[in-house]
Amino acid sequence: MHTSSPALPSNLIEPLEVWERITNVANPTAFLEMDKLLHAIPNVTKDEWNRFWQWRQDTLYLPGSRVTMDLRIFYSSYLPDIVDITTGTPSPWYLQPVPISRCLDALSFMVAAEYLGAQADPEMAQKAQAFNEQGMAAAMLIGARDTANVRMARKESALGSAGGPAAEE
Repeated sequence: MHTSSPALPSNLIEPLEVWERITNVANPTAFLEMDKLLHAIPNVTKDEWNRFWQWRQDTLYLPGSRVTMDLRIFYSSYLPDIVDITTGTPSPWYLQPVPISRCLDALSFMVAAEYLGAQADPEMAQKAQAFNEQGMAAAMLIGARDTANVRMARKESALGSAGGPAAEE
């Protein structure tokens, strides 16, 4: 029995879709879509295909197959962290572009909260809390927008292929 635990991408938040193919097949685009399971993976006899996948506790679970498989994973991902790269560069962290559209409100509220929270005045601490709450609310709107876009794209993709031939990749 061969078992391996390949590393998932470091920016992976959660897999959205998973495909598999037998390693070293003649057709390099011969991926088959796997079914996502929300409950336990069924206890079935191992076959040439995994067919199912499950995501629990930041781990991708597969039932296992009798042959080596290649996986293709469509997933939601983290953006890179903003880091201070002032050493040897003319661009400090606060001048770096932020790759999140429409995030100005959330970031400005959070920066104001950080600044006011560092003050010794209790009144400033209350204001910092208010700015922090506004920043979190604005950030939640960004997250909801991004999640809605992923759901809509997946729905349109499924609707676009309904009843027609599968598109070549």
